[in-house]
Amino acid sequence: MIEQDNNLEYNLEDDKKILEFRDFLQKFKCINIDDKSIIIKKDNIKYKNDLKIDCDEYNLRYPKSSSLFKKIHHHKMNIIIKNVKKEQIVNIENSFKNNKIIDGILNYYKTLKNSSTEKQCNIYINKINEIIKNTKKKKSYESIVDDFVRLLFEILDFDDGKTLNIQSQYKLHLKIGSHKIPSIPDLICKNNNDIIWMVEESKHINNSTYLDGDLQLICHMFSAFQYNIEKNDDTIVPKTIFGFKIKNTKCFFYKIDMSNDYIKCLIKDNFDKSIIVYKYPEKGIDINPYNINSYKNIKEIFDIMFNLRQYAIKLFS
Repeated sequence: MIEQDNNLEYNLEDDKKILEFRDFLQKFKCINIDDKSIIIKKDNIKYKNDLKIDCDEYNLRYPKSSSLFKKIHHHKMNIIIKNVKKEQIVNIENSFKNNKIIDGILNYYKTLKNSSTEKQCNIYINKINEIIKNTKKKKSYESIVDDFVRLLFEILDFDDGKTLNIQSQYKLHLKIGSHKIPSIPDLICKNNNDIIWMVEESKHINNSTYLDGDLQLICHMFSAFQYNIEKNDDTIVPKTIFGFKIKNTKCFFYKIDMSNDYIKCLIKDNFDKSIIVYKYPEKGIDINPYNINSYKNIKEIFDIMFNLRQYAIKLFS
């Protein structure tokens, strides 16, 4: 409440300046302004109580896990998530050919009949139907999604025993200034030179993580890049890193082309430069077999994954 001293002339210009300053401060959610504490007079501002400013959040008291990062961390870290076409994630040049497991899954999506004798094809069908069944029962088991994605990556030959391998719950750390924050993806995809080229995060349908886990996954991608630099000569560390997220049966792809400027931002905990994270597609690719576009969608997933794998092999060969 603004009170006017009847013994002094009320200065509207001072009033305007104070209100403008207050509006500026209110842009920062961490700053709390108590309007009732201000008395405006002619030549000065008198405070009944000290203006209370809580800067803990603004100074970024980082949480104990990247899964707990929120909107304020997103904004402070200057992260721009940009929805793009799939060509900005990877060029689609080739597809799986003469792969009995892939062919069996594609046939199931076409006919909803399982005629495959391939073990992994049968397991795939059982696991995705388990996700759908639990969704209908309003049950949320992220572990079921985790199991499904690991099987999917094995089918896609992301763990070939030669050049590429996958690991579950690999403990990475996101280092921002003096902070070392645990950042643990559900899966990481590595090559035999100990380079992480893709990280994965699974979410169930009712997950409430900020941005449905997008920021969490992005933190994993930053952590993976930092891991690559520490474990390898940074002159050979690729600047591009990929991300994959599945929420229930919807799939999303991510790509970061890391810049030297943003690496310095992480080191200094001073985000005066932005980073663009490419995301495809905005609303995901639904691989529920019972959707009208199910065959088209699973074929698109296989095509993207095949070309990401080819990219990884060429990159490290």
